Amino acid sequence: MKETDLRTTESKVFRFSIDHGVWDIYLGCLLLAMGLSALFEDLGQGSSSAWFLGLMIPVLIFFYASRKYLIEPRLGKVRFGARRKNSLRVIAGLIGLAVLVGLGMWWASTSLLNVPTPSLLPVILWVVLSLGSFSVAAYLLGFPRLYLYGLFFVAVFTTLELIPTPALRTIPTITAGAVILLIGSLLFARFLRNYPLPVIPDTEETHGPHRA
Repeated sequence: MKETDLRTTESKVFRFSIDHGVWDIYLGCLLLAMGLSALFEDLGQGSSSAWFLGLMIPVLIFFYASRKYLIEPRLGKVRFGARRKNSLRVIAGLIGLAVLVGLGMWWASTSLLNVPTPSLLPVILWVVLSLGSFSVAAYLLGFPRLYLYGLFFVAVFTTLELIPTPALRTIPTITAGAVILLIGSLLFARFLRNYPLPVIPDTEETHGPHRA
C-alpha cells in the first residue's frame, strides 16, 4: 500500500476514533461549568473556583470512564504513526501555551500593572490564542466542529469579562455550553446505537455443560 493511502486510511481511522461525541460533551460541560460557577458567585452562593471544581469532577470521571468502558470495548485501542502523534503533541502544546499565557497575562495586567478589570488586554490575547489553537487543532485533526467551538470559547470569555451586569454576563456561556453538550450527546447516542458492545459467546451454552 502506498504511503499516501496509508495516511488517508490513518486519517479516516483517527477521525472515526474521535467522532463519538465524548470530546464534544467534555467541551460543552467545560463551558457550562464556567458559566454556572460564575453565575453562582454573582448570586452570592460561594466562590466560582469551588463551584467550577465541584462541577468538573463528575465530568472528568465520565470522560475517562466512558472512554475505558464504552468506547474502547467498541473500537479497540488504535496505535497511530509518528506523524499523527506529532500532530497531537503540537495541538496539546498550543492549547497548553494558550492557557498558560492567558493566565500569565491576566495576572500581570491585574496584579503587576494594576489594570482594573475588565481589561481588554487578556481578552484580546485570549481571542488570538483561542482562535489560533482551535483552528490549528481543527485542521490537523480533520475535525471541522472545532472551528465553531473555537468561536464559542472566544465569545464566552469575552462576554464574561466585558458585560458589566452580574448574572446576565453568564447567559452566553451557559447557552454555548448547552449547544455543544447537545451536539455531543446526539453524537454519543448515535455512536452507542450504531456500535453496540460485541457479544461474547457463552462457552457453557456453546459446548454444553462440563461432564465429570
